Amino acid sequence: MPDRRRPSATLIAIAVTNLVFAAFVLAMGVLPNVVDINWALGLMFGVSADSLPPIPEEVSFYYRVTGAEAIVESLLLWAGGIGLLLVAHWGRVACLIYAGLTLVAHVLLTAAEVLLIQPAAEPWLIELSEAVAWGRHAAEAPEVSALTGVATGLCCASPCIAYSLVLFAVLTRPAVKDEFKRARAGADGVEKS
Repeated sequence: MPDRRRPSATLIAIAVTNLVFAAFVLAMGVLPNVVDINWALGLMFGVSADSLPPIPEEVSFYYRVTGAEAIVESLLLWAGGIGLLLVAHWGRVACLIYAGLTLVAHVLLTAAEVLLIQPAAEPWLIELSEAVAWGRHAAEAPEVSALTGVATGLCCASPCIAYSLVLFAVLTRPAVKDEFKRARAGADGVEKS
């Protein structure tokens, strides 16, 4: 008789993806909080970080919020991945909580970026654009705009949103639900004997 607690190939694939994706989410969310943004922008645009304007407090706050969100999402992914390998119901629940939280959080964060952060950051972006152009010929200077920030945010959020939809689709399938029911029945049978 096959071991009822052994995960299927589907659960193993999702679990391994969770564990790898958790590192990606953590890096994308925490990196802006640990790397000096002006240093990174200076490196990217080929100018001295000292010549760039200071980052507005609203932008710094937004990075701190997204960093905290990334830590929570990563913990849920890691817990979910381990739980799926153990065919534990709490692992499936952690994955579904991650998926729901991610969808809601990224919609709210994108709305906040468009409605609050980008308008507050626009004067800074203009100063940044002038500082970048000052170090080069104006024709060679890349344009920095609010649209660039929104596009970057959406590009970073897209993998998280897509993976959340995959988790919902896979973990709510009847075959996967049955796998967890069999594992729970097997665990209850072992405990009762």
